Amino acid sequence: TRVGEQIRRRIEARLREQLPGLDVRVQAASLVEGQGIVVRGLAIADPALPTRHRQLVHVEEVHLECRTTLAELATAEPRITAIRLRRPTLHAVREPGGGWSVAPLCGRRPSAGATPVAVEDATLVVEDPVHRQWLTVRQIGLELVPEAGGVAVRGTAASDLFEQASCAGTGRRPDE
Repeated sequence: TRVGEQIRRRIEARLREQLPGLDVRVQAASLVEGQGIVVRGLAIADPALPTRHRQLVHVEEVHLECRTTLAELATAEPRITAIRLRRPTLHAVREPGGGWSVAPLCGRRPSAGATPVAVEDATLVVEDPVHRQWLTVRQIGLELVPEAGGVAVRGTAASDLFEQASCAGTGRRPDE
C-alpha cells in the first residue's frame, strides 16, 4: 500500500541516520492501528567489507509496539514501548586487527535503554577468517528489560557444541 511504502521509507531513513556508513534496507512495513508497526525484511550491510562479509544482520520481522494511529504517525514520531525481533541473523566476522565487523551496530541509540526488547529464534554466526574458525549459535531467545539504573537480561540458546544454554543477569546501560 501507499501508506506502507511511506512507513517503510521513513523507517529506512531513520535507521540510516542512526547507522551512518551502513547500507540499510527495509523490504516492507505496515501499521496495525492501536498495536504498532511491523517491519519485514530488515537488512543492514557494511559496503566497506568484502562482499562475503558485508551482510551484518538480517531480521525477518521487527514489531515496534506503539499505540499510534495513522493520523498520529503523520504528524509525530511514534512512542515505541517495546521491540520484538523475530528470526534475526547476526553475522559477526573478526577482523585481522582484532575488531569485529558488527561494531558499527553497537553505537549509541536515542532512548535505546528505556525500551524492552525481545529476540525470538535468532541465529548468531561468528567467523574468524584468520584462524579459519566459525561458530553458529541457533534458537537464541533473549529478553532485555529496563530496570532502575540498568537492564535485566534473560536468554537461551543452542548450538552444535551444546544442547541448550541459558543466562540471566543485570547490567548497566552503556550510556551511563
